[in-house]
Amino acid sequence: MSFRFILIAIAIWIGVIMYRNYQSKRKIEKARTLKQSKNIVPCAVCGVHIPESEAIKHDEKFFCSSAHLDQANK
Repeated sequence: MSFRFILIAIAIWIGVIMYRNYQSKRKIEKARTLKQSKNIVPCAVCGVHIPESEAIKHDEKFFCSSAHLDQANK
């Protein structure tokens, strides 16, 4: 009986450690994503501010959508 209890306790302990590891990795990834999207740039057409990682860059200008890129090239 006590052997079973020890095995169950070890299994739970390993599960808790694995869960904590997973959570810390998620926090690190989230921090990286936030760090990468810190540079905010305005759209050259409408002026909306968007993260540089999501903007469309053309001729050193940033655009919020392909429609605004087309509009600027006309």
